[in-house]
This record gives sequence, C-alpha cells and structure tokens, in this order.
Amino acid sequence: MSSDAPTGTVTLVFTDIEGSSALWDRLGDGFRSVLAVHDPILREAITEFDGYEVQTAGDAFMVAFQDATNAARYCLAVQQRLQDASWPQALGELQDLPAYVGRDDAMGIRGVRVRMGMHTGEPWIRADPTTGRMDYGGPMCNTAARVGAAAHGGQIIVTERCWSDVEPALRDTTDVTDLGSHSLRGIEGTIGVWQLLPRRLHGRRFPRIKTLDVRKTNLPTGMDSFIGRSTELGQIRELFDIDGRQVSIVGGAGSGKTRLAQRYGALFLDDYPGGVWFCDLVHAHTITDIAQAVASSLGIALTQKDPLAQLVHAISSRGRVLIILDTFEQIRELAEQVLANWLLLAPGARVLVTSRTRLGVRGEHLVALGPLSTPEAIQLFEDRARSVRPDFAVNEGNRGEVTEIVERLDCMSLAVELAAARIGVLSPAKLLGRLSQRFKLLRGRGRDKHARQATLRGAIDWSWDLLDPWEKYALAQCSVFRGGFTLEAAEAVIDLECWPDAPWAMDVVQSLMDKSLLRIHEPLPGQDRFVHYRSVHAYASEKLAMVHAVDAPDGSSLTGAGAARATAARHASHFAGQVSHERLLEMDRRSGSDDLERLALDQKNLEAAIDGAGDAGESTIAVRCGRAVLHLLYRTGPFARAQDLYERIGPADDAPPGERARLLQEYAGILRLTGRFEEARTLMERALAIATETQDIELIGNAYGSLGFVLMSAGQREAAALATDRAIELCRSVGNRRGEGQYLSNRAIIHYQLGEVERAVELFPVVLEIAEQLDLWRLEGLALGNLSVLRNSEGKSEEALELAQAALALHQEMGDRRRQGMNHSSIAAIQKDLGRTEDSRNSIILGLELCRAVGDRRFEGIALGSLGELLHDIGEVEEARIRLEEAIAISDAAYPVAAGAFRGRLASVLAEQGQLDEALKLLDVGEAQLRGTFILELGKLLCRRGGVAIRAGSLEDAREALAEAVSIARQVNAGPRSELAVLIDGLRRS
Repeated sequence: MSSDAPTGTVTLVFTDIEGSSALWDRLGDGFRSVLAVHDPILREAITEFDGYEVQTAGDAFMVAFQDATNAARYCLAVQQRLQDASWPQALGELQDLPAYVGRDDAMGIRGVRVRMGMHTGEPWIRADPTTGRMDYGGPMCNTAARVGAAAHGGQIIVTERCWSDVEPALRDTTDVTDLGSHSLRGIEGTIGVWQLLPRRLHGRRFPRIKTLDVRKTNLPTGMDSFIGRSTELGQIRELFDIDGRQVSIVGGAGSGKTRLAQRYGALFLDDYPGGVWFCDLVHAHTITDIAQAVASSLGIALTQKDPLAQLVHAISSRGRVLIILDTFEQIRELAEQVLANWLLLAPGARVLVTSRTRLGVRGEHLVALGPLSTPEAIQLFEDRARSVRPDFAVNEGNRGEVTEIVERLDCMSLAVELAAARIGVLSPAKLLGRLSQRFKLLRGRGRDKHARQATLRGAIDWSWDLLDPWEKYALAQCSVFRGGFTLEAAEAVIDLECWPDAPWAMDVVQSLMDKSLLRIHEPLPGQDRFVHYRSVHAYASEKLAMVHAVDAPDGSSLTGAGAARATAARHASHFAGQVSHERLLEMDRRSGSDDLERLALDQKNLEAAIDGAGDAGESTIAVRCGRAVLHLLYRTGPFARAQDLYERIGPADDAPPGERARLLQEYAGILRLTGRFEEARTLMERALAIATETQDIELIGNAYGSLGFVLMSAGQREAAALATDRAIELCRSVGNRRGEGQYLSNRAIIHYQLGEVERAVELFPVVLEIAEQLDLWRLEGLALGNLSVLRNSEGKSEEALELAQAALALHQEMGDRRRQGMNHSSIAAIQKDLGRTEDSRNSIILGLELCRAVGDRRFEGIALGSLGELLHDIGEVEEARIRLEEAIAISDAAYPVAAGAFRGRLASVLAEQGQLDEALKLLDVGEAQLRGTFILELGKLLCRRGGVAIRAGSLEDAREALAEAVSIARQVNAGPRSELAVLIDGLRRS
C-alpha cells in the first residue's frame, strides 16, 4: 500500500458485497470465512496498484488512487480474482437468497457479488484526529459513493469523467458499455456512467443500474452549478418531514427562489415515489390556467368538464408526490381555493411554492429567502464568470473589486449572475465602474429565460406591476431614504391623501415588506428599521422622477421632478426635527446614548436631507442637519468627510445666527483635530462674531470656550487661557453648568501645559462633580482621562491607570472612537511607566488604529511618537527612528507641541547612532516649538539636550540644560517618580 495519501485530483473506489446483511444472518460466524477470502484479495490488489486504503466498514472498502488508470485496473483485477477464488462450500448453498436467486447461470458469477463504483475529482482531504490517516469527503466523495451504490454485485461502474481519463489505456483490453445518463440520489442533474468488465467476464448481464427514475420528474437536467442555500434546503426538508403539506419560498426579485425549489426537488427526488413536477405559473391568471399548467407539467390531458377534479384525482393517484408551483404571486388571491382543495383530496401530495409574497393560506409554512452571504455571492460570481471566460478566477488582485460588486448588488443571485456574465468584456474594475448604470449593465442573453429573469429591470418590473397604485407611490416616495428608515420617518414622508380609501402608511410599508420589496432589521434592541435592496431603491428613485409612473385617481401624474422635490422636502424637514440643539445636548447624557446610536444610523438620511434642503432653498434645515452630522463625525470619524459636507451646506446666510454659529463651532472642532489651526481659528472668530450679534450669553460663552480650545491646541496657551476664562465667566453668569464644567476641564489642561500642575489638579474634582450632577458621561470621561495624565506625571501610576481605564470604559459605552483612541494612548504611557512593555505596545497599537479609523491626525501623531519612544526604550533603535520621524511629519501640521517633544526623543536616538550634528538641529527646532507653550515637555527636551551635549564633549552646555530643567521641575512641582525627575536624575549621573 502506498504510504502517501493521494491529493489534488483523486480517483475514489467504493466496494461492498451485495446482500451482505442477509449473508451475515444466514451464515453467522461462518461469514468470517467468506471475508477471509474477500479481504486479502482486495488488500493485495490495493498494494499492487498503488492505492491508499482510506477506510473499511464490515465488508465495504473505500480506496483512493492518485492515478485513475491504476484505479480501473484495480477494479478489473479484483473482479477477476474474486471469480477465480476458492469460496467456502456454504456460500454455494444459498441460492434461495433474493440477491442470488437465478443469477448464477445468467450472470456467470462465482462466490460473493462485489459491486464497485469509481469517480475522479477533487475531494476534501483531512487527517483523522484519532488514527492520523487521511480521510476524504465532499461532493466528489458523495458522487463516488452513489455510483458504487447504483451498481449490482459483480459490476464495475465508472463516471464519464473517470472513463475519459482511463479510456486511452484500457479501451483495447476492456469490455466497455455506455450506460447513458442517470440521476443519482442527492446529486443534482444527471451524470453519464460506463460499465467496465475484464474481457474474460464479458458474458455477465445486469439489470438496469439502481438509479432514480428520471421519468418521474420534469426538472431541468442542464442547470448550472448550485451555490449556497444549505440552510434553506435544510429548512424545506425539515418542514416537509414534520408533516408540512405546503411550503412557500418567499423572496425578492432575483433572490434565487426558482433555483432553490428545483435544487430541493433534484436532491430529494427519491423521497417522492410519485415524482417531482415543476410548473411555471408565470402566464396563469385564473383557476383554469393553473389547472392546465399543472396538468401539462404532469403529462395529463384534461378532458373532463371539471378539470380541477380530474387533476386532483390524478395527483392523488400518484401517492407521495411533490408539485413545485413557481411564480405564484400574481395569483395569490386564488391560493386558498386551489391549494386547500388539492391538499384535502390528495393526502400524499406536497406543494412547494415560490412567490415574492406570502400566500396567507391555512397550513402555509414559510422559508424566507434573503441575499446570499458575501462569500457565497463571490463564489457564484466566479462560477458564472468562468462560463464566459474559463480562465477567470477571484484572486488577491481582484477580490476587493469582486466583493464590492456583489455587495453593491445586495448579494442577490440574479444580479450577481448577470454581472458575472459581463466578465467576458469587462474586468472587475471596469464592471464596478459601470454599476451606477446597473439596469443597462445587467441584461442577460440566455434565450431560455423569461423577460423577468433576463434583465434586472425585468425582474423588478414584474414586482412593480403587481402593486396597487398607492403601494407604487409609497415605494417611490420611500426612495428618498438612505441607509434605512423607521416607521415614524415613513409616516412623515409618505403622502397618500389623493386616495381617500388608501391604507395607512404603516400598512403599506408592511405590505411592501411582505412583497419582498423592503426588508426589516433590528440594528439596536427594539429599533426596527426598513431597508431597500439597492437595485429596488434605484428603480423606485427612477419612478419617483418619472412623469406618469404613478397616476392619481383623476389621471394626473403623481410622479415627476416636482413630486421628487416635494418628497425630499418632507424627508429633510422630518430629519431636521430630530436633531435640534437641545436633542444633541442630551446625547452627552447616559439617558441620551440611544439617541446617539440612532443618529449614527440616520447619518446617510441627514446627508441626503442637506442636499434636499439645499435644492429647496431651506438653509435652516441644511445647517441643522449638517451640524448634526459634523457632531457625529467629531466623535466617530472619519474626519475626511467633514470638508465635503461643510461645502455642500454652503454659506446659508439666511439661516438663524445661532444655528450658523453652532455649525461653525462643530466644523472648527474637526479642523482642530486635523491640525488645521489657522482655519479653525478663523471660523471660531466668525462664530464668536455671530454669537455676539445675537446677545445670547450662553451662545457667546460657548463660542469663547471653543475658541480657547483651538488656541490651546495651536500652542497659544496665554491667549487660550484668556478665552477660556471668559467662557467660564459667561457660563456662570447664566447658570450654564454644562458649559462651565466643559471649560473648567479645558482650563485644567492649559494649567497642566503651562506647568501649573497643582492648579490643574484642583479643578478636576469640580468638573467631575458637575458631570455627576448633570449625568454628563462624556464630560466625566474627558475629566477622568485628563486627571489620569496628571496623576501619572506625579508618579502615581497605579491610580492613573485606574482613572484611564474608567475613562476608556465610558467612551466604549458611548461609542466615541476618537476618545477611545486617546484613552488607549494614555493607558499605554502608564503601562510603560509600570514596566509592562508588551501591554503598552498593544495599547498604543489599538489607539493608533482607532485614531486612523476616525481620521484624527493629531492623536495619530501622538500614538506614533509614543510607539517610537517605547521602541527606543526596549532597544529597537532603527524602528524607533522610523516611527518618530513619521510622528514628527504628522505633528508638525497637526500638533506642533507634540512634534517638539518627539524631536527631543529622536535627537537622543540619532546621538546614540553618532549623528550629533543632526541631533542638535532637531533639538533647536524642538525647543523653539516648546518654548512658551508646553513647559513640562520643554524640561524633558532640555534633559535630552544635556545628554547630547555630553556625547559632543560640551559639558558646560550640559550643565546649563540641567540647570534650566531643574528650575522647570521646581516650577511645575514634578514628583520624584515623574518622567521629568527621572530624566534630570539620569543627566546628573552622566
């Protein structure tokens, strides 16, 4: 036996003794003497023909061969040797067994009858965890087993693929019979099979092989391969197995309902002795039409006056039979009358229906058919693309494009197949570029397809034509939504007043969902949202803009450009009402966390509302919706989208001053985080000017506070302190406790950056008290995070870590990715001070990923710099240099103070590498960035300057740097375990 298990393309042989159970019963232990002859014959031949014994169960063998010709020669040799073997006398006395009666002379077989089946393909291969031997499985293995089971004792059956491989070597020495195409249990379609015999045994005669009777079905046999849907197939079988009589496969246009029904019928044909019969009802509109279509499928000529009675009698006479009724939606109102009668009078009948809507009849069981999974859709795309371009494969170069294609087509079977058919002339990249014209692009060419299946538009046209007028109008109006919508939003947008008897919008939405034109999902507990399929959405949008796509009862057009603008205006007005200033403020509270999540779900709707309001000249609505989206982007990113959004809103000079000032504040905040300080300052000064004109003290105080934050980030500490103090004063004058807490927190940071650590520490308990009183968890998280930084600078690392982790937990609960990134950076710094190097590295990387995800360049630079410092500390000097250089490049634009600090560390790295001149240049630039801005970081840089001076032999310069660093440490009251104190101590020893 070969020691190496075959891999790749393999030929599998299945053998077993026909009637072995009966032989065991009659011979008892005497059957062992039969196996004592049988087993050595098979095993010796396995060794001789280089086979691999996969497994043995009783008298059954499964053998794998790398070479198909060896496999065929093995089978031929075994049959010859079994014929010539000396069998126990008891075996020849069992002529009364059904498997043996009358067959000795006719078939010319001596001894046991061993049937053999052979198939070539690519099986799944894995090692058995117990024995270590290789095992084989998958569809190819199933086919080989079915072929073996179809044979009679003494017969060798091979599949057409296998015969094509072995024919050149064996056709002149083997007796061969073409047995034609057969349907095998559990195998889709038909398969060609051949019979092989040694020339010496050519006189053997066998009955028809034991395959399914293809005459018991009219299912098509030339279908393409079937991808996915294993869960749905299991559901259908389970429903029928638990005595379900009628199952409906319900799904949207192009979801693959017909193919799934046919697949089920082909796989489980043997479960229905009366056959499986497929009937297309696309042209049926009456009960007579249904009867005639079904009778035609069953091969029945209706001659009686009562065709339904004749049909039911014919169905009943077939016993357990499956009837597939395809495309039932257009005759849904006849379902009860037809199906109830059949199922009552033909108890053996089972009915599988495909429909775009549930039938609503008694006893109906539903299998909902949604889109394929993304991996299944990619596999389907690849399979269908190969039919027009055999060398096509999904690989690393095109996988991203193919994934985007199938996802933009909602992973719907028909759309994916039609797209794949274009691979003959378009690459995936070019195909993706044309998806904006999907209805022109996705046209089939197969002549065997009905118009509703030949094009994507045709598939959706069929559903549209079956809708009531108000359903059409509601679907068209719902096309203004982006990214889904709630029932509340639908009721605000859908206008059906021209039909006095039209149902409520709620009922129409339910009907559209039942007809598979909308989907429902629950992104948040208790928050149901309705979602379009993208192709249906594009179709409905066209209809809304098309004159006379839907007409009112008086014949006037309800659709067209004017209707589209009016619907968009209602849509914009509704969403503007959801994002008032007061409602946005509530999102900072724990009780408003759900509002923040809902705001994120409606981000696309808010952006669409900006465009709709702008087209209608509703500047106030555009500004309000724009401010809400900027508010969301500030927390979750990506910041890169903010500029385009702001420009889409436009000047909006006629919007209320308060709305404009708040919009400018939101956008300036994002500009600050991306390092565009001058632009941010200009916008904040405009916002302050607008607020001052309103004489709204609270608005003016918030404008001063936001301006102070921009100035602080730009390193203008004194100016920032003045603006922030003014903001605190104004907030206190009008009792704005929220603003007071926020700007006190900012003021504490300014104190810290100016080296006034004690004053900073004094403010945070006040901030935390305000946050707790007002339930402002965002402010609480911010204060905890900043207090953590202060505690760590004092050397209180354990307390600092607890504070930072508490802040992270709050921001994770809030879904604020930007502050999560900041918290991870803070935690990393503390872990580093505690000597937990690997934890620190992991935290930095987490923070870096989050900052990049939202587009926060400021904290991306800080994270990269922190990573560089950590790498330097653990001796990975060259990698540290790379990360510090990246951090400086980002921070020069986004956070100059950080750039100055990182220049100090990079100078130390270069000095260690002997590049003293470059190190001194870095220190000069870094010192200029830090002087007058961040005194604490200046002290650290001076210590690093002293270290470089010592390497350069300039002891006097080192002493001067040390003296100023010590002065700064006293000024900021740096603790003995603080980083500045440690650096000073190290420089002293040097």
